[in-house]
Amino acid sequence: MQLSYAQIPRRPVNLIDLKEVFKFVSPKVRDAAVKTAGGVAVDLAGQTGAVFRADAGTYCHDGYHPSADGYRVWAHALLPAVAGAAAVPQ
Repeated sequence: MQLSYAQIPRRPVNLIDLKEVFKFVSPKVRDAAVKTAGGVAVDLAGQTGAVFRADAGTYCHDGYHPSADGYRVWAHALLPAVAGAAAVPQ
């Protein structure tokens, strides 16, 4: 399924809207676009989802946003990609 600009909701953008838009983009297409732009795709949900589901302490008091521990879990998942991107070619 291809998403056109006309299908994107015309209201202030928030996380829920972005999730609705990006659910139509296949992971392969998304990853290819990231690589084309020179980036590295990191599947945070795939790498950290089990930890967030198992430990309520990874969420903030609102039950939606990550806590400091949740951000630490994400940082560890992102570290290999960030370290690779920061490496100076020899």
